[in-house]
Amino acid sequence: MTAAAPTTVPSTTVPSTTVPSTTDVPAAPARTRVLVQRAPNLEPPTRPVADPGAAELHPASAAPCDVPHVPRRRPLPVVDPAAHVGAARALRMAIEVEEGRRNPAHLLPIMTPLVVAGVQARARRWVRGREHPARLHVVHVQAVDERVVEVFSRVSRGPRDHAVTARLERRAGGWHCTALRL
Repeated sequence: MTAAAPTTVPSTTVPSTTVPSTTDVPAAPARTRVLVQRAPNLEPPTRPVADPGAAELHPASAAPCDVPHVPRRRPLPVVDPAAHVGAARALRMAIEVEEGRRNPAHLLPIMTPLVVAGVQARARRWVRGREHPARLHVVHVQAVDERVVEVFSRVSRGPRDHAVTARLERRAGGWHCTALRL
């Protein structure tokens, strides 16, 4: 067998004309220049916003806008004050039943039997003697129509907060809770 003759390889990093062996340390890579260019502007040109007061403040931006007018949704009905009182009362009483501080039979005049059964089931799972009693915060009422409102609030138990939601409907005896989520 004959020994291979050393070959020469052109290199920009190693001044030697021979191929480096495995014991040689490779030279630092040559620095290359990077050219950075600004990205092209691909955004569409801006149009003035249709604002009734814009003509007075900025006459140049008062050009007509070709965006079609979107009609607003119909205004929601005004919330009956009795609905707000009934909602706060229903939530407070449900929390008291859940914690074992009130008899579940007290809920029957203001809640449907199915909702009362759900609160009773939750009360059976409740651990008696917890350190922190529940605290009901601001009760928000939103009218769906004249006979239905949706209610939401926050309940604090010590350092933790929980959401409470309900749906109340106006019936012969007043506002009745038809759905409750503690």
